[in-house]
Amino acid sequence: MECDDDCRALLDQLGAYLDGEVGAVVLLQMEAHVHACHPCRCLVESCRQTILVYRRQLPPEIPAALHRKVMDRLGRPNSNA
Repeated sequence: MECDDDCRALLDQLGAYLDGEVGAVVLLQMEAHVHACHPCRCLVESCRQTILVYRRQLPPEIPAALHRKVMDRLGRPNSNA
């Protein structure tokens, strides 16, 4: 396969690859491609760094009044009062 086909295959399964949800054979193929293809290596590393930055962020503070209103609309007890 030429790099363009491998790049498309990587892009098609990028989310599953990053989440560790591809099978062993596909994982080995994708890792070999990423090792050999500079643009795909940069893309994968950029996505991994973005995921790390996102995971390090604290969840936003929800104002109590908004939380109560949402919980009321959902018909759920207000456990964040």
